[in-house]
Amino acid sequence: MFVVWFYKIDGELESMDKKLYETMVLVDSSVGEKGLPEVIRHVSGLIGRFEGSIERIEKWGERELAYPIEHVKSGIYILFYFRADAAVVSEIRRLLQMSEQVLRFILIKAEEMPPPGEVLFSEEGEVIEVPEDEESEEKVDDASEKADDEAVAANEDN
Repeated sequence: MFVVWFYKIDGELESMDKKLYETMVLVDSSVGEKGLPEVIRHVSGLIGRFEGSIERIEKWGERELAYPIEHVKSGIYILFYFRADAAVVSEIRRLLQMSEQVLRFILIKAEEMPPPGEVLFSEEGEVIEVPEDEESEEKVDDASEKADDEAVAANEDN
């Protein structure tokens, strides 16, 4: 027997069974940078329609396709990480298949989210800053200070 627990937030019942999913969407490169926010809003809207929550949206860039899809030779890849109930994922998949803006997509369950890439978007399709890892910056600063100290020590020995 399988039981799904629910809890109440702001007067609405929420399922505790929301899992992390990732979907890679391929769109026609003729959409361009100006049309990309519209596509992102469209896909985010499909996910949000079923009370899915977007965790992160990344642009993977424009690439030449190995073979033409609907006479399209290059496309823009966009990666979405979102949480949703397992029961609604098949409906999200069905709507992505019917979408005219999406050439191809793959939707899988994700174990965890990797570190962010170079270009991130909000659900509205606006570019947002990639947060720099402060710990990695500290390591670089420490390494450069150590190298400077070693260079000074070597000059003093000469």
